[in-house]
Amino acid sequence: MTIYITLALLFGFFIESIFGFAGSIISLAILGFFVDIKTLVTLILYVSTVASLLVVSTDLSSFSKKEYFSMAKLAIPGAIIGALLFNYLSSEALLKILAIFLLGLGFKSFFEPKLKSNFKNLLLFISGIIHGVFGLGGVVAIGTMKNSLANKSQVRVTFAIFFITLNFIRAIQYLIQSTVDTTEIIKFWWIPAPLYCAIWLGHKVHLKISEHLFKKGISILLLTSGIFFLLG
Repeated sequence: MTIYITLALLFGFFIESIFGFAGSIISLAILGFFVDIKTLVTLILYVSTVASLLVVSTDLSSFSKKEYFSMAKLAIPGAIIGALLFNYLSSEALLKILAIFLLGLGFKSFFEPKLKSNFKNLLLFISGIIHGVFGLGGVVAIGTMKNSLANKSQVRVTFAIFFITLNFIRAIQYLIQSTVDTTEIIKFWWIPAPLYCAIWLGHKVHLKISEHLFKKGISILLLTSGIFFLLG
C-alpha cells in the first residue's frame, strides 16, 4: 500500500508541477477509495506543501506579488473558516458543492467570459474555505484567476506560494484542533526526494507546452475534477 500511495502522490504532483494545481485532486481521486479521507487530507497537506516549495525553487523569478496579495487577502479568511469547519461538516456534501463550482469554472474557462470584480472576490473567498477543509481550493482560485496572470510560469509559481500560505494556516489550525494525524506524515518523511524528481520532470514539461495548451489543460482538469467529485 505504501508504494501505491507513493506512486499516486508522485503522479498527482507531477501534473501539478506542469499546470500549477491538481496534485491534491488527482491524489484524492486515486486514493480516496482506499485511504480514510481525513487521513488522506492530512498526508496531502504535508506532501503538497513540500511540492509547492519545490515548484517555487525552480522558478522564483516568475512570482507575481500583486496577484498573490490580491488573492491571499480574500482567501486567507476563508481558509481559517474552512479549517474550523473541517471537524464538523460532511465531507460528501462539501465535495458535491466543490464539484458544481469546478464544472462551472471549467465550462467558463473554455469560453473565457470576464468576471465581475465582486463575483471574483466571492470565488476567491470560497476557494479559501474549500482549501481550509480539503486543500482543494486552489482549483477554484486558479479557475478564477488564470487569465489575470501574465503567463503560464506566473500562474505556476504564484499559485505555489499561494498554496504554501494557505497550507501553513491549515496546519496550525489542524494542530490546535488536534485533527492532524502525524503518524501518516512520519511514515512518509522520505517522500521529498522522489517528489523532487517528479517536480523537476513536470517543470521540464511545463517549459515545453504552449500558453494555449496550458490554458486548455487547466480547463480540462477543472472539468474532469468536477465530474469525478460529482459522481464519486
